[in-house]
Amino acid sequence: MEMVLEYMAKNYRKVLGSLFGFIFAMLIVIFGFFQALLVLILTVGGYLFGEAIFRIDLRKWIVEKLTEGEDKE
Repeated sequence: MEMVLEYMAKNYRKVLGSLFGFIFAMLIVIFGFFQALLVLILTVGGYLFGEAIFRIDLRKWIVEKLTEGEDKE
């Protein structure tokens, strides 16, 4: 088990690539090519949207928007 974890740590890009390929192949088998492609496009789009949102301090932005109309004492 230790050898497997060591291999995965040294070659994490290969492992992630293999995992991505396996997931994509399973999506194709389950949904078909174009539907699997749509799922992947929407997933990547959601990831990029979420990453852009969390680049700003989301908590600070929400608090500012919620307290925008209140008088500060």
